[in-house]
Amino acid sequence: MCPLQSATKEQYDTTMAVNLEAPLFLTQLVAPHLIETKGNVINTSTSGTGTIAPGGGVYIMSKVALETFTRYLAQELASKGVRVNAINPGYVPSQLISRLVPKKEISDEIERVIVKATPIGRAATAEEIGHIVAFLASEKAAFVTGECFRADGGYTMTTPALG
Repeated sequence: MCPLQSATKEQYDTTMAVNLEAPLFLTQLVAPHLIETKGNVINTSTSGTGTIAPGGGVYIMSKVALETFTRYLAQELASKGVRVNAINPGYVPSQLISRLVPKKEISDEIERVIVKATPIGRAATAEEIGHIVAFLASEKAAFVTGECFRADGGYTMTTPALG
């Protein structure tokens, strides 16, 4: 995370490569198999695309672009029987968070603030997010394509855009 005013070309390139270029080119590689098997794609975005959080500029820009990619790809592949969706998870405590924010007191404070602003009153578990991914991948979601499924405990519906 870094403010747009101080983002470097390297930070921008790395973030876009991971969050946008990788899904684009990976999907191109597997598209023939997806078409043959009538498979589906589930991209991972973030609930942060529904708010404006200080310091999230380049990261959030990349995820908004991923959501646009998801909708366009869904349109391109629908006639071939391939569904494309995204999931927008809210805060999920993880080892990645502890590596990004190594000071436990800071990561604990981040979690406390986010949980307090989440109407459900807690963070999501990886298993809960996994259930949604499993649903989107299943035949139960056979009529769902081009959607960005927000799973954030209500965080974005009650959190005003900051900036």
